[in-house]
Amino acid sequence: MLFFFITVPFLLLLALSYLVTSRERLLSLEFAYWLITYQFIFICALGIGLIQSHVGCPMPLAECYVEGYPEELDIFWFLLELSVVAWIVGAVGVSAFNLLSIWRKRGKDE
Repeated sequence: MLFFFITVPFLLLLALSYLVTSRERLLSLEFAYWLITYQFIFICALGIGLIQSHVGCPMPLAECYVEGYPEELDIFWFLLELSVVAWIVGAVGVSAFNLLSIWRKRGKDE
């Protein structure tokens, strides 16, 4: 669950970049897509934690050394971490693009 605390500043940066770029409408459709993908990642993490707690792991979403632990779950754990990293990189890229477009627009207006 630590990586969700890490992603919150990037989510706020993304929200601020969309808020500044689209002043005529409060919430843009593009930002709603980012929120939906963020929720899907969270639901996948909850699913992995549920399976780990069902197997008998003492701490869900942590290292688990219980007998009978399905090794295939490590693949899903890796894919979850990879999707979080991809989401962060994409959010930073889109935020930078939004802020750069604002900067260019203001340069042309002056």
